[in-house]
Amino acid sequence: MHKLEMIHLLQSVDLNAMPPMFVISYSRAGSAPLLEEARGWELPAKVHVVVRESQEDEYRAAYPELTIDPLPDDEIPGCGYARMGAMRLARRLGYETAILLDDDVISIRYMHQAEFIRGNNIGKEKSAHAAYDWQRILAVAATVADEVYADHPHVVYGGMIKQHMSFDLKNHRTKYTINGGVTPRQVMFWNLRRAEEYGVELDLDRFGITGEDLGFADQVLRRDLDAFCLSSFCYDHWPESINKERSTIRNGETYRAVLEYDYESIQMNPLKDYVRIKRNKETGDYEWADVNWQALHKLRGTKRIKEEWDAIL
Repeated sequence: MHKLEMIHLLQSVDLNAMPPMFVISYSRAGSAPLLEEARGWELPAKVHVVVRESQEDEYRAAYPELTIDPLPDDEIPGCGYARMGAMRLARRLGYETAILLDDDVISIRYMHQAEFIRGNNIGKEKSAHAAYDWQRILAVAATVADEVYADHPHVVYGGMIKQHMSFDLKNHRTKYTINGGVTPRQVMFWNLRRAEEYGVELDLDRFGITGEDLGFADQVLRRDLDAFCLSSFCYDHWPESINKERSTIRNGETYRAVLEYDYESIQMNPLKDYVRIKRNKETGDYEWADVNWQALHKLRGTKRIKEEWDAIL
C-alpha cells in the first residue's frame, strides 16, 4: 500500500458507518491516554467507556464528550470481567461488531510503502508507519475486518500489530492474515454476533481477574474458529515500567504472582499445545506468551491465509 493510497482511504472512509468502540477503564479518569485522545475525535460519542458505577460521576466529569456506560461494581471486579461486560453490553445495544480497546493505548498508526534512504539497502522497499487521525485509522481497519468476516465465516475476531513488532519489510502489502501474525490484544475487532452464535465467552474462573488476552484466543481457537491480523496498522501502549506503577492488577507488588497465575491458567487449557512461551533469560521466569500459529496449523493440518492490498488509485 502506497502512502497516497492509504491517505485516500483514510480521507474517504465514512465515520458514521464505523462500529462503536468499547474501552474498559478503572481509576484512570483524566489520565487514560486513549480517552484523552478520543475527546478530540470527530465523533467522540462512538467511544463507550465501560466503568464501575462507583466511578461513573468522575468519568462523566472527565470525559463529557464520550459515552460513559456504568456497570455494577460487583459485575466487573477485574479486567476480564469488564471486557466480557463490555462485549455483552455491546450486544444488548444491538451491535453486531465492535472495536475493543485498552485505555493505555498511546498511538495508532498506519503502514505504507517506503524505501531505505541510507546503508547497504538504499533504494530497496520497506514498510514505514505514519501518524494520522486515530479514529479514521480505526474506521478503515474496521472495513477490512468486515471484509474478513464476509469472506471467512469462521473468523470471530482479530487485531492490529504492536508498533515494536511492525518492522517486517512487507507489512504494508498485507491487508490481513488469517491465523497468523500476532495474538489480538489491546486493539481488537470483534464479530459479536458470530461470537454469540459460537458460544465464545472468556473463562471468567481462570481469566476474569487478570483478563489475559490469551484467554480469548483459547476460547476461539479451541472451537476450531479463526482469528485475523491487520499488519498494515499498528499501535503502541504504556510500557511495563509505567503499567507496574499504574495498574491495579499487575503492579510491582503483584506482578510475579499474576504472571505465575496466567502461566498456570494457560497450562490448563488446549492453548498449551499451540502457545509460544517467553521466559526471562536470566531467571527463567515466565514473562509472556503468544499463540504459536505454526503449531496450531500443524495440529489442524491447515495453512495461514494472507490477503494483499489491491491498487486503489
